[in-house]
Amino acid sequence: MIRAISNNMPFTSTYSLNMNQKLDPEADMQRDFALVHTFKKAENAPELYRKAENFFKEKYASDPQAPFMIKIILPNEDDADFEKQMNKLGVNFNKIA
Repeated sequence: MIRAISNNMPFTSTYSLNMNQKLDPEADMQRDFALVHTFKKAENAPELYRKAENFFKEKYASDPQAPFMIKIILPNEDDADFEKQMNKLGVNFNKIA
């Protein structure tokens, strides 16, 4: 059986990463900027913003080295740029799907 693919169902890529990875100070700022920009494109943006707000109010306030694990779901047209940016900055991430 062959199924047609709807344009209303874009393909996505899912990534997991520790948003609080230790990087050199310049790469750290660039990573944060890139991730906030990436959040805007993510399908799960509201969840990411909520998690980030909670993390910085709670865990980060008591332990600035605490890991902050997130999953980002991006439209496929944005995944290559995301991977390129993270690789350039030395951010470790996993592509889940």
